[in-house]
Amino acid sequence: MIWWVLSVILVLFIQSRFIILGIKPELSIVIVFIYGMRTRDENRSTLFGFITGIIEDSLSGVWGPNILSKTITGFVSANIIGGYFVWSPLLGIIGLFFVTIVESFINILVLSLKGEIISSSLWIAYTILLQAIINAPLGYFAGKEE
Repeated sequence: MIWWVLSVILVLFIQSRFIILGIKPELSIVIVFIYGMRTRDENRSTLFGFITGIIEDSLSGVWGPNILSKTITGFVSANIIGGYFVWSPLLGIIGLFFVTIVESFINILVLSLKGEIISSSLWIAYTILLQAIINAPLGYFAGKEE
């Protein structure tokens, strides 16, 4: 798990430096999603999401939104495969697209509950959609490793 945590730190550094069409990409969710899909262990994935959220919130200065959203993402991504879903690259792409959208809405919900002022809804929709489009192709790499 230490290599995964180091990859999160590297991704947080990268995402803080790049802007695509006026938007900072949300790449840390990609690492949590891929970890959950590959391990399929809900306890480890949830813990990894929690650790990722703590790292991201400690760097942002706002405690709560990333801890909750990354923890939920770790749990959900570990449980996507099984039942009705069988791994395919398309599942990874579609799954990461929707997980990115849900994660963003969780962040907005937590920030609004904390009294933070949220900017215009059109800008939020643009940001969330662009982040999901940027992240979606990376879901191809969520693979079948266990």
